[in-house]
Parts: sequence; C-alpha cells; structure tokens
Amino acid sequence: MKQRKVRSDKKRAIAPYIPDIERVWIQRIANRCALPEGEVGIQLVKTALLDEDCIVFFSSYFKRDFRFTENITYCGHKEYRSIYEYINDDSERDRFKLKASQTLYDQLCEFQIGLGVSFLAHATYALLRYALHDLKTIQKVAPGMLKEDFTGPMKPVTALLQPSKAWSILE
Repeated sequence: MKQRKVRSDKKRAIAPYIPDIERVWIQRIANRCALPEGEVGIQLVKTALLDEDCIVFFSSYFKRDFRFTENITYCGHKEYRSIYEYINDDSERDRFKLKASQTLYDQLCEFQIGLGVSFLAHATYALLRYALHDLKTIQKVAPGMLKEDFTGPMKPVTALLQPSKAWSILE
C-alpha cells in the first residue's frame, strides 16, 4: 500500500481559550512587530516549544516521556503535576485561533502526549501562557519589548477586543 504524501504547506487549526488580558498582550506584540495576531501566537508557541528552559519548566508536568531533541528525552513520572494547575484560572476567556504548519502541529501533538492531556488546545495554551509570561521568549519574537510595554497604560480590555467593522453581505 502506498503512503500518502504530506503537504508541507498545509495548515492545521488550533483554537485554545485564552484570557482577555493575554489577548491584549498578543495584540501589543503584534502591533510592535506589524504582524497578524495569529502569526505572533504561532511564533510564541514555536519559540517556547524549542526553548530548553520552557521544557525544563514543564518537565514536572510530564506524565509520559517527551523527546526534546535527538539526545534529550524528559521522562514522565508517576508523581506528575496536573497541567490544569498551571493553565486554569477564573478569568474571562475566549477562543484564539491559530494555524500551525504540519510540522509544528506534530510537535505540539508530541508535547500534548507528554503532558497526558486530551486536548491539543490545552497543551498549546500552556506553551502560549509560558511564552507570554517569559520576557526572554517574548524578546525572541519581538526584540526590544520590555516589561513596561505590558504594564503601561491600558485601554479597557473590552475596547481592544471589539470585532472589526468588516464588510458584510447582510448590511
């Protein structure tokens, strides 16, 4: 039986729920980089997934083995911590749509299996949350961003999250 070819340009959708404040941070990074928010989200996730400090942080959450590189494998263990302790909070959340390449999608699936979670969106959000709370990771995506860029004067979150006035056939 012939193996199907995998298209390298095919994108896979992932839509984790993220808190409104983190969406505002992504918007600020996107404005600084002049990139779409989804592209900034993908770059943050990819940067976190390739960062050894990030994987060391998540090593206590691994339920199963996770291969970081050819030479480095983090072993899962019986006394793992639940990733939901890290990603759950009581803030307002909304879907954040990302389009990952097939290669990144496969790496995220391996990370998800290592964490032992059922949903890829949860594993993706864990990486995104880590990236947004680690200034070093943010600066890899948006050089020159400082902590003050996230703590400065903010517009109300609801004002920043209003849908754009896109042309509609119904208008």
